[in-house]
Amino acid sequence: GAQVSIYVAGSRGDADLWTFTVRNAPGDGLIELLREPRKEFDSRVEVWLHARRGYWPVRAVQTQKGGESSFELVLEDGPKPLSLR
Repeated sequence: GAQVSIYVAGSRGDADLWTFTVRNAPGDGLIELLREPRKEFDSRVEVWLHARRGYWPVRAVQTQKGGESSFELVLEDGPKPLSLR
């Protein structure tokens, strides 16, 4: 239920404050950040951070309002998970 707000620059040079709700995702050390659309033509954004990889984003999905199209990014390489002893 916690929230994180960050400024995001758009492709047209505009900037807006995006607020993400923090959710624990099922899995090995994943935290999900979820941003719901606020305006017409806005996007729903989901980002999964991996705690054991220094909170690097390992997956991100951007979906246009109404679910017509989406864009997905997946981390294929990056810091290896830290050993928890």
